Amino acid sequence: MGYRTTSGEPHSSVPSAVTRPRSALTLATASCHDPCVESAPEAYEREILAFRAAREARYRSEQGWLTLVDRIPLEPGPNLTPFGEVEVGAEGRVAIQIAQDLYVMRDGAPVSGRVQVEIPEDAPVVFTQGRRRYEIVRRPGHRLGVRVRDPESPARLAFTGVPVYPIDPAFRVKAEFARLASPEDTAVEMSDGEEDLAKLLGEARFALPGSSSAHRLQIFTEASTGRLYVPFGDTTNREETYGGGRFLYGHEDGGSLVLDFNRACNPPCAFNPLVTCPLPPSANRLTVPIRAGERLPRGR
Repeated sequence: MGYRTTSGEPHSSVPSAVTRPRSALTLATASCHDPCVESAPEAYEREILAFRAAREARYRSEQGWLTLVDRIPLEPGPNLTPFGEVEVGAEGRVAIQIAQDLYVMRDGAPVSGRVQVEIPEDAPVVFTQGRRRYEIVRRPGHRLGVRVRDPESPARLAFTGVPVYPIDPAFRVKAEFARLASPEDTAVEMSDGEEDLAKLLGEARFALPGSSSAHRLQIFTEASTGRLYVPFGDTTNREETYGGGRFLYGHEDGGSLVLDFNRACNPPCAFNPLVTCPLPPSANRLTVPIRAGERLPRGR
């Protein structure tokens, strides 16, 4: 956003025939009194409010995590599902016998009979029946499953927003980012008790407001987006924030890593226990409170 100065010259004893150039100081002072000019703190607050509004919009959407109403594991051999029989063959090949009495669609077109599908690791194969959505997904270790979504789910209909702490610019910190020579595959515990692999990139070292200690967090790559993913826990967990911790995304800026805890988010499993989420590693459990970002969801 650009800054504007006020229009018109101040009163002066200099004759009107003489034009006196305005100094940089005069321009800056004039800008400060322009009600249309937004200060840096105001711009930052608007940025965080927009971020939070977008988060809530995603949870209210018909494809958000609050619509997840069931998870069906798929074992080798035939598996009964609400939209037909799903057969998992050798090497994870999948064939679906669509139930005869159902009108099922895929990619906007009706499907029937026996359908062969390939299940990639990075995107679900989606079938719909009425307003319900069935997503066949490949989980770590080549495990297959079906996610069932319903936009009329009680969780989505009851959603009233995400409780948050007041915005505090002091919790936007710049960290020293000590990168590893190359990313390392690291086992990460999931909320369902399973493990997944994540790419560890290095460690952030930083200070926090109100704390005299130096703090460290491991930094990972989010597989689906490539962003710098930072799962963390702190002493507010369980009482004020979700017991399984929160996360944020970092970004590099002039040789530093920016960690903005005002953007700290609850993982989807904080809102819906059917969702599987990565948990913060023990190294990312901070021993201080982080009263910034999202708070414990209502009813949890």
